Amino acid sequence: MDDARLDEGIPKSEYTFYTMLHGVIHHDIYHSGQIVLLKKMLKQ
Repeated sequence: MDDARLDEGIPKSEYTFYTMLHGVIHHDIYHSGQIVLLKKMLKQ
């Protein structure tokens, strides 16, 4: 995807591609943190 399209709206959504991309990144980081905590708990 060309960088210029990041400011375009996503069809049938109120978000832009830029906003959605950041949301997906934050979502994945959040779940990665959960996995790290679970692994630490299992080692005890």
